[in-house]
Amino acid sequence: MLWVAPGGFSDLLEGCTKKKDLDLLVNSMRSVNPDTLRQLHEVFGGELMTLGPGMGGVAPPRSVHAAYNTKPTLSINYTLGLLEEKGRPLGTLLSVGTTTIWAEQQLAPIKHSLGTLRKRAR
Repeated sequence: MLWVAPGGFSDLLEGCTKKKDLDLLVNSMRSVNPDTLRQLHEVFGGELMTLGPGMGGVAPPRSVHAAYNTKPTLSINYTLGLLEEKGRPLGTLLSVGTTTIWAEQQLAPIKHSLGTLRKRAR
């Protein structure tokens, strides 16, 4: 399961109208589960997707995302744009319920793009 919302943490903080919204945001930075993702979607909007084994999604650049896998939980992350096409950032590849081999195959282009971004930042 994947939740994606445009903007950054400051946008999410502005959307915290109640203390429980702020608690949800802070707790989600440590770990999430399917119920948490549904709550994030209800409170902050964005898009909620269910991904099956071997499926993946792309979180666009400059967005906040959180994903739940069947094994560990992943905290909220800010997407800077790790995947590129012709030098243009596409976003972060997110895979849920995949095998380790498939995930490792997907990491190669991400690591390559990270190297490219680091070189440009120098």
